[in-house]
Amino acid sequence: MKSEAKDVTAYLADVPAERRDALKRLRSLYLATFKGCEECIDYGMPCYKRDGELVAAFASQKQYIALYGMGNAVERYKKELTGCSVGKGCIRFRSAEALDFDLIGRMLKDKAASKPTAC
Repeated sequence: MKSEAKDVTAYLADVPAERRDALKRLRSLYLATFKGCEECIDYGMPCYKRDGELVAAFASQKQYIALYGMGNAVERYKKELTGCSVGKGCIRFRSAEALDFDLIGRMLKDKAASKPTAC
C-alpha cells in the first residue's frame, strides 16, 4: 500500500496500530546505522539515500513488512531468514512479531560496511 505521507513521522502515524511500535523501532535501527543519509519518503515508503541514491528502505505493506535494498544480505543471511519471503534484494516479514531486530541490525550493519557509499 503506497503511502501519501510527506515524511517518515507521518508515515508511521498512518500505519496500523499493531505495527507502529515495531516500525518505529525499525526506523531507529535505520537511523543509527545509516547516519548521514537523507531520510525521506520515496516510492511511498521510508527511504535512506546518499547523494540522491537509494541505500535502503522499509515499508508496511498489506500482507507484510518489507526491507528493500538489502542486496547481498539476502543471500548471506538466507538460513536465518526462515519464515520470510525473500527476493533479490527484498526481505518480507509476515507480521511485526516476526521481525528479528537483532538479525535486522546485523544485516543493516553489514550492508553499511560493505558499500563505501552507504551512509
